[in-house]
Amino acid sequence: MILHADSPLFGDETEDKWPQAFLSDDAKEFGCTSRVAFGDWQIEPSDPDEDPFWYRISNYGVFHCWANVAQASAREALAHAEVVPSFFIFLGTQGATELWALQKGAVPGSDYLLLARERGDGIIRRFFLLQRDCTGQALRKGRQLDILNTRYCHVASPADLLGIARKMVKREPLGVLALVPEAKDDGEIDSQTP
Repeated sequence: MILHADSPLFGDETEDKWPQAFLSDDAKEFGCTSRVAFGDWQIEPSDPDEDPFWYRISNYGVFHCWANVAQASAREALAHAEVVPSFFIFLGTQGATELWALQKGAVPGSDYLLLARERGDGIIRRFFLLQRDCTGQALRKGRQLDILNTRYCHVASPADLLGIARKMVKREPLGVLALVPEAKDDGEIDSQTP
């Protein structure tokens, strides 16, 4: 089930939106910083019958800060996948758990992945991928298109998205979304954050 808003729920006014711009006190250093690591991420599903899925998360630039996110069923396909401007949003907490969303796209609107992690500092390299559920008037369905899915969950506000995340964090996660280190030419694994 896709979580979708007709226009992005989080804009420039959102403080906990990553990547975000920084400027040093002396204005000599500036650019984009992120709490979430850039690189190739893999969803390892909880269901053993499901296949892993890949995301490539990269920094767009220095003056305009957002993450370029590509997705594909295989890591090798990421190089040719469409890139979507995206942001990681810290939604709040539920006990000792941080609730996050990946806001993907801007026009026409944004899609959302719900994520969770244990509270912590430093660069984020791992999330739990939360389930997505929708009921009532938020459930939208288009005309039948053969076997294609036309259903999605319309999310009207940041509060609605947080409400869904608070419910979903109580369920078993769909899987783990984790940064996968790059393999060096000498066969070793580079554990440094890109």
